[in-house]
Amino acid sequence: MFKVPLSVSNPVCDALEALEDDPVDYVDKTLQAAHDKMLTALAALCFELNGMTDISDEGPQVLEMSYPSTSEERNELNRQACTARDAFLPAYRDVINLLNARGWARRNTGVSSRSEAPSLTVELKCAFTMGDDVRKILPLSPDGLPSGDIGGPYFLVVRASNRGAVGIEIAEAGVQIDCAAKGGMLAPFEFDKFGPGGQVQLPPTLGSHAGFSAFANPKDVGAALMKLVGSGLTPQRVRPWVLTGAGDKFDGPWTPAMDLLPLISVADPTPGPRVIYGPASLFLTD
Repeated sequence: MFKVPLSVSNPVCDALEALEDDPVDYVDKTLQAAHDKMLTALAALCFELNGMTDISDEGPQVLEMSYPSTSEERNELNRQACTARDAFLPAYRDVINLLNARGWARRNTGVSSRSEAPSLTVELKCAFTMGDDVRKILPLSPDGLPSGDIGGPYFLVVRASNRGAVGIEIAEAGVQIDCAAKGGMLAPFEFDKFGPGGQVQLPPTLGSHAGFSAFANPKDVGAALMKLVGSGLTPQRVRPWVLTGAGDKFDGPWTPAMDLLPLISVADPTPGPRVIYGPASLFLTD
């Protein structure tokens, strides 16, 4: 930081002036806090830059660290400038990452780029706990649970994978139940914010080419199916979905509703009304 090109310092200080003249007020509290932190760090950095000497009249288009009475004092000025720079850069990066995760930051190149659009694949799976709270995620199977099962606890899983180069925030996750009703009714089931062990599972932010799993108790899904059947509806198939922080919804492929029943049955072995898949439909039995 003993010398800073004007091509760097001028845009930095111009950005501070623009942000102070037209304050940003985000509804998103996390983003607003990150923006305020960045603005404070930017002001501190510009304060250090404004204390340097413009020597462009001498030829080099740079700001140069001022020369106080001793080299020790000049080194201290440089240390302060470096500290301000090192505080601003991560604060700026945090804001950009949050904007990208919500799909609000786009490069204005004048040419649309498919690589910048969110790209998610969504799958419906099951999981059981193997031991030491390690959960094994596997495909759903109408034939029952796979070998290696040690007795639960069991979970229904929505698995999302980010195939794009931009980070994405997942705001919500769940499943839709197609009841083949008139008007194309799709009954929603939203996964809870808290997953196994009370750990927060929503909303996460997926980095580029990263994956995420949201867990739900199959017993709760069974209760939702039972409620639909009790209302005279016939659940036919189920598909997973996720909703991004930017409001984009991504759906996974449909799975026959009957494929969920082995998982629901072992997850809720207590006596009582039960959802059963018959030759033609789901129905209730005691």
